[in-house]
Parts: sequence; structure tokens; C-alpha cells
Amino acid sequence: MDGIQVHSAGHYYFGNHLITICIHLKPLKMSTIYLNTIINADIHYVFDLARDIDLHQQSTSTSHETAIAGRTSGLIEENETVT
Repeated sequence: MDGIQVHSAGHYYFGNHLITICIHLKPLKMSTIYLNTIINADIHYVFDLARDIDLHQQSTSTSHETAIAGRTSGLIEENETVT
């Protein structure tokens, strides 16, 4: 965090979730929230879930979010985009 003044920071546990909140004043002039989640699972499985476009669309079904350009289903790969 070179060149950034941290005004306030806190670490909080919510169940298995470690939530780290840092409020930066300079140079961003806006608040930044970092969220760390501890997951008891294989890292490769979790990584694939994180890049699964179909799963993301299912998780946002109530807001009717849909991929419309680029890779629109499956696992997004390096140098691919989705809109």
C-alpha cells in the first residue's frame, strides 16, 4: 500500500469469514473495503467456481444478470472477457 495513508483499519470475524476493513484517505479519497473469506475446500475447486460464468449467473438470477458478449458460459480463461 505504497503511498496510501491508512486512516482506519479493522479485522472482524463473521462466522468463517474474516472481514478486513481499511479506510484510505490518500490518494484515493474514497473508502475501500477488503473482504477475505476462509473456505475449507481444495484451492483448485474454489478457483474454478470463482471463474464459472454459469454459476455466477445462477447466483444473480434475481437481478436477471446475463452474460451477453465474450465468453458467455463455462469457465472463463486467461485473456478472455465477459460482458
